Amino acid sequence: MNAVTDKRKSILLELAWLLGSWVFSFGLVWRLTGKYVGKLDVQLHNTHVLLPVWALVTLLFLVLAPVVTSARVLAGRGRRVAASIMLAGLSGVWLLIILAVLLVRIMK
Repeated sequence: MNAVTDKRKSILLELAWLLGSWVFSFGLVWRLTGKYVGKLDVQLHNTHVLLPVWALVTLLFLVLAPVVTSARVLAGRGRRVAASIMLAGLSGVWLLIILAVLLVRIMK
């Protein structure tokens, strides 16, 4: 039973790190834009782009979470199985995003 408890604790710890990355992303967006909700108006050259705040937070999270998880895997020298599983899952998300972008470009 001790091994099961340790496994649950390590999974909860990794989820807490991911949640912390999500919260940090919200804090960073608030610091940069002063908004938690609503729409952001971004001017790129002569084009205005409106996007919801949650989209920017998600983009920051998708950049930040693999970095944090990779650091945790390297610090544990591969012994943290839960961190490795989380990193594999985040890598899978990135792979799906890249495939979706490629499919959209091919379909044009």
